[in-house]
Amino acid sequence: MCVRYTDKNSYNIQNQKKENREKEDIFKEYSEIRSINLLYGASILFELSEIKKNLILEKVELFYKNKNIGKIEINKRIIDLEDFGTKEFYENGKRIFRKEFSLEKNLLKILGENDEKYNIGYLEDDFVLIIYLKDLDTDKKFIIKKEFSLSFEKKGYDFFIPSI
Repeated sequence: MCVRYTDKNSYNIQNQKKENREKEDIFKEYSEIRSINLLYGASILFELSEIKKNLILEKVELFYKNKNIGKIEINKRIIDLEDFGTKEFYENGKRIFRKEFSLEKNLLKILGENDEKYNIGYLEDDFVLIIYLKDLDTDKKFIIKKEFSLSFEKKGYDFFIPSI
């Protein structure tokens, strides 16, 4: 038998689809944006070959079963978001900037500190996160839709028997 301790309640994200670069307008206008992904630890990760100072993460909206269940107002420039991982990250000799915005505290508020509002089980489907970005120079807005599954991990001890 194995024992695992989780030190806090948290929601975990599993991306369902990779973005389609051809469909998203932001990738056409900003070739320096390599990807925008959701991370398991409930964060949005921006990978960029160059950081534009005029691009802001305006807000995100959370949908569950096609119903808007929450909105997070952010209004932060991408350049001001937290660095993700190592500060110096290179791919094929080119520097890649990785910026992260954590959704964890907001998800706890929207969905409940103890999963009391929606009773999320293991990998509940039908979640959508709409990410709104804005170019301050042109006032143009970009919308990115991310479909994902969500699970809730409760604080405390887990007892389990590994299968071999």
